[in-house]
Amino acid sequence: MHARTLRDDPYPVYRDVNARIHGPAFGGEWTADDCGVCGKHSTLARHNDRDHDHVTGQPRGLACPGNQGCNALMPKQLTLARARLIVAYLERVQGFYGVES
Repeated sequence: MHARTLRDDPYPVYRDVNARIHGPAFGGEWTADDCGVCGKHSTLARHNDRDHDHVTGQPRGLACPGNQGCNALMPKQLTLARARLIVAYLERVQGFYGVES
C-alpha cells in the first residue's frame, strides 16, 4: 500500500488533499504546501512529506519532513484512537507535574 500510494498519487494530489482538509484550520498565510499538522511553511529546499494512511493508502495531507518533523512523529500504526490515548496520557503527566500546556 505504501509504495502504491507514493507511486500513483503524485505530490499535487497530496497538495490538493492538504488544502481541502487542513487549509480551513489554519487560514491566514497558510498555503497548500504547508504542514497540515503544525502549519509550518515548507521551504524552497524541500517539499513537505506526503502523509498517507498506511492501511488504506489514502492521502492525508503534507507534513514537515526530517527526523524531528511532524511526519516522523506519526508512526505507521498511528490511528485517531491511538492519538487520543497518547494525548490523554500526556495530559495526565502534565497534570501530575502541574505543567501548563
